[in-house]
Amino acid sequence: MAKIDYKKTLREFSRSPLGLFLREKLNIYPPAISLRYSEVSSDLFIWRDPNDWDTYFNLTHLGPILNPNYQDSYEALIEFYDAHGKLLGDAKVPLIYGVNALTDIINLSSGKCTSGNSGTFAVFHLADKHAFFGDAKICIAERGFVSYKKRVDQSMLRSYAHGNANAIAYSMDNHKSRCLGVLQKSMHYFRCQLTLQDAVSSEIALVNFLDTDAEVGVYQYKNNTKEKLTHITIHAGGLALLKSGLDFDATCLLEFESRINFLRPVIFKHYQNHFDVLHG
Repeated sequence: MAKIDYKKTLREFSRSPLGLFLREKLNIYPPAISLRYSEVSSDLFIWRDPNDWDTYFNLTHLGPILNPNYQDSYEALIEFYDAHGKLLGDAKVPLIYGVNALTDIINLSSGKCTSGNSGTFAVFHLADKHAFFGDAKICIAERGFVSYKKRVDQSMLRSYAHGNANAIAYSMDNHKSRCLGVLQKSMHYFRCQLTLQDAVSSEIALVNFLDTDAEVGVYQYKNNTKEKLTHITIHAGGLALLKSGLDFDATCLLEFESRINFLRPVIFKHYQNHFDVLHG
């Protein structure tokens, strides 16, 4: 009689749809996200204050990338959210095979992304997954490139950052979206990889992709000593912006404590004549 490898069997079950569901509901080694095969997913990309910034997204038909035989046009749904995670509205963009669309997010929002504010947006490809992949259990995820340009800067160059995480999903069945993050049982820590002292000023953007409010502790390491700076609450699907000199010391490494599995920040670094955007 063959010996049963219980560890292997349990590991395979824990990664199955039922196993992931039970891990999430029972809070036993919960997965980082909870994504269903009937959904398409997106990062929660950041749009900046239209007074100071232009925000763009590079939209492309997925056919040449995933299946060259799929050449039918389809639509991408873009949802706009404010910094509190509230849905402001949406818009649809037709995607044509072989055509890349540089999308001006602020103009596309038709006034929903208002001056003096920042928020997030999601991009969902409303394509026929069966035509792309057949019966394979695969989800389409958008984690492409968002780019920014300062309005006071006359240069045509923009700074780019790619998607950070599978943050939000849209159901092709009930036509509703939901945040994908699963509240973790224990605290998770993300420490920035660099200090920001080379820039004139910096901003750090944190996005909560849980479906509940997130409590985040902000720490800095100064002279090898960990100091707590502040404690913030980020609404479900919401955004927090921290500014150097006001919220943190740019000469120190920062660390974020939360029950979000992967709270990696987006960093905006401002120099005398240019700026840069990158992940932390």
